[in-house]
Amino acid sequence: MKLFFTILMLTTAVSSVAQTVRTDTLANGIYLSDSDFQKHNLTNGFNKSKSIKLLDNSSHFISIKTDSSKHKFYYDEIWGYRKNGLDWRIYNADSYQVDYVGKVCIYSLVEGMPGNTSRFLYFSTGLNTPIHPISRKTLSAAFHSNTTFMETLKKFPITKSLTKWDKENKCYRFITWL
Repeated sequence: MKLFFTILMLTTAVSSVAQTVRTDTLANGIYLSDSDFQKHNLTNGFNKSKSIKLLDNSSHFISIKTDSSKHKFYYDEIWGYRKNGLDWRIYNADSYQVDYVGKVCIYSLVEGMPGNTSRFLYFSTGLNTPIHPISRKTLSAAFHSNTTFMETLKKFPITKSLTKWDKENKCYRFITWL
């Protein structure tokens, strides 16, 4: 009987600890660093709310505004942010949407006026490395020491897109060469 109560108490303790661990990711907040992004650790994180807003319409900072306060996070102090469930990385005072993180990081940037926009693709070799447009030249410069990648890139027809989506691997075609 003593063993039964010991097991019961341990089970209760484990289940109560498990209930305090959050497995969901909040929809809005600030990533202070790349490690915060990797861990989905948001500063001032919140879900959709009428009383809290994340404002990203400034070219130098992100604001989180509540009914009683306003917090500014300057671009040079943060890695990025999450808004409405989408992740963004700040680099050289631009906000790039994070589309893919794996062997390489893929970002997109929408430019233009409403009704006439274009989506441009970019990459970085890591979460804290410079962001470059995706082109044969920039990929060659970034992965010049990867002989397999370079051979495949040289053989790949110039008339085909490097950024065609590979449905099987769930990434862009060139990423499978890395």
